[in-house]
Amino acid sequence: METPSSSYDLRVHRCKFLSWKPSGIEAMAYSPENKFCAVIRSNSNVEIWKVEQWNLIVTFPGSKSWSLRKVAFMPKNIDADLNMEEESLSHYSIIGSGLNGFMFEFDCNSLQPIQHEEVEGGGIWDFDIYSNKLIATAGDDGFVRIYKKKYNKPFKFLKRLPQAKDKTLSVSWSHDGSAIAAGYADSSIRKWEVDSLKCVLTIDNELATNKDRALIWQLELFQDGTIVSGDSKGWIKFW
Repeated sequence: METPSSSYDLRVHRCKFLSWKPSGIEAMAYSPENKFCAVIRSNSNVEIWKVEQWNLIVTFPGSKSWSLRKVAFMPKNIDADLNMEEESLSHYSIIGSGLNGFMFEFDCNSLQPIQHEEVEGGGIWDFDIYSNKLIATAGDDGFVRIYKKKYNKPFKFLKRLPQAKDKTLSVSWSHDGSAIAAGYADSSIRKWEVDSLKCVLTIDNELATNKDRALIWQLELFQDGTIVSGDSKGWIKFW
């Protein structure tokens, strides 16, 4: 007895799984009311996230040659009284700096880069913004430089503080804009008067050799005069 033959179609779905690894995060910054977060990736892409749902809103493609180190939100209209309950991304531009010696400005409304300007001093390790218009930069050449910035306008150089013997790695304005604290690659921290350009405080963070120095990566100068530093040895110190 013969068994009747039968045939049928067997559909095979082939798929491949990729081992996707996101680029590392170099720096982050929140908008004034913490509704948006800007992220710098190690490939120099700049991402804007909405914090409430953690939705990725936009990515500004970067170049590895930029070596971005810092990012911050800056209001487009510094005199406007924004209703922060209705904070919109269109109120801001994004300021960034990198080790290639350039400062950047991205427009959050048009989603386009609008300023890409080379400034003095080589690589910029850090910057801090005062009163939404004055930018202090930490330069690779040991200077702290101060620029004035308006939306979609060039970075206007104002002055620079006296040069240190080593790289400037971090900066922080005082609450009233009268002083700037700066951290250096020689482990020291200095506080400068902006008007007189005088150093009014020097802190020797570590009496160390060149092979064992604590690099001052982060600084914050508080209203009561306290300086908080974060260094390459993993210490957070209050001065």
